[in-house]
Amino acid sequence: MFEITGLEELEKQLSQLERNAKRFDGERTVSFDDLFTPSFMINYTSFDSIDEFVESSSFDFQNQEEIDESSLDEFVREKTSFDDWHSMQEKAAELWALKRLGL
Repeated sequence: MFEITGLEELEKQLSQLERNAKRFDGERTVSFDDLFTPSFMINYTSFDSIDEFVESSSFDFQNQEEIDESSLDEFVREKTSFDDWHSMQEKAAELWALKRLGL
């Protein structure tokens, strides 16, 4: 016969994960600064911050609908480890969500 230990701790962690996940119900608006953290920018781009990225790009991110997508994708390819802007956003969102979930 053997004894299993740590199940109470696992149950607490799963309960916390469930509570964190419930906070994600519905749509979220996340600021550029929260999404593209300095850590993200340093690890995945040639910039220290999203502000440096935006300033260097010459794109008007206040009017993203006006940005030529192929030009932005080219800039992202040249200055980051991503193939396009969409991939960069998705990775940042993934990391943001994992952090919020406590993972």
